[in-house]
Amino acid sequence: MIPALLWYKRSWVLKIADALMRTFAITTSRLVLGFIILFMGFEILWRMMFEMLIGYFKMIEYLHHLSS
Repeated sequence: MIPALLWYKRSWVLKIADALMRTFAITTSRLVLGFIILFMGFEILWRMMFEMLIGYFKMIEYLHHLSS
């Protein structure tokens, strides 16, 4: 979903990338590497939150089963 949104709003991404490159004088390859690392980090974070919610709802279901 996130890659599709980034493609849809690619003009924003290009403006941000251009501003970062002018501000910090970094190369394109370092910028791409930074975006890839951030993307992977947020994907891991999203997956961990999703797994936590699955575990939470399974525990609630099990506790309801025990109490009845």
